[in-house]
Amino acid sequence: MITVDKESGHPKAKVLYNFGREEYVDKEALRRLIKSINRFLGPEEALKAQTENVGEQLRFVSGRPMGGTWFLDQLWQKLGIKDILEKLLKERKFSSPVERAIFVMVANRALNPSSKLAVEQWGKEEVHIEGFTHNKNKKHGYLLTMLLRT
Repeated sequence: MITVDKESGHPKAKVLYNFGREEYVDKEALRRLIKSINRFLGPEEALKAQTENVGEQLRFVSGRPMGGTWFLDQLWQKLGIKDILEKLLKERKFSSPVERAIFVMVANRALNPSSKLAVEQWGKEEVHIEGFTHNKNKKHGYLLTMLLRT
């Protein structure tokens, strides 16, 4: 561990602690030291420090927010809307999960209002909604709107 002395005007390396040879180092003591230092870092910095040496073993692919949609989904289920819709739609034998598509439309209106055609893209690409599968039919949003009117 070293620090740089800038008071003299010239950078000068100063050894704070010499850990010694690798085979004699108390690795458990180093882990405790790292854990102690991480208490003073923010969660992002601590996570970054823990994953710096992972290299190519882990790779960040993508991330989507799910807090708002998760909360609304819990409320949706707690109010019994999911069960009611599934019961009402059971006889119609739809090939896609209509209840989830209706939930996506409602969640979109509450969190990020957009057009009927953009709702499915929002549900597929911008947020995570448990159980929602994207329908390739671009008119799906309009069909759902018509279904809700009947």
